[in-house]
Amino acid sequence: MLQFVWKSHALRTSTKVRIFTTNVKSVLLYGSETWRKQQPQTARSFINKCLTNIIGIRWAVEISNTNLWNRTNQQSIELNNTCRIESDQGSGNE
Repeated sequence: MLQFVWKSHALRTSTKVRIFTTNVKSVLLYGSETWRKQQPQTARSFINKCLTNIIGIRWAVEISNTNLWNRTNQQSIELNNTCRIESDQGSGNE
């Protein structure tokens, strides 16, 4: 469905990235605490694929993750349980 938005020439790249962040990435990461070990890498790959579609990079062109994130003003996501562990330790609940 969003392929029409990603391929649209009427929208700026920054607008497409904002739509992606609010509508796709937020929903994808909402339930990330319950994922299995393989799922974070799959989610990261999906996010990178969406970002390459947004900026119009074809599948045959190689781009590093860091370069991709810089071009789309995104931060790398850390999908592991360290955030949850740190928040549990910080709250005093053990």
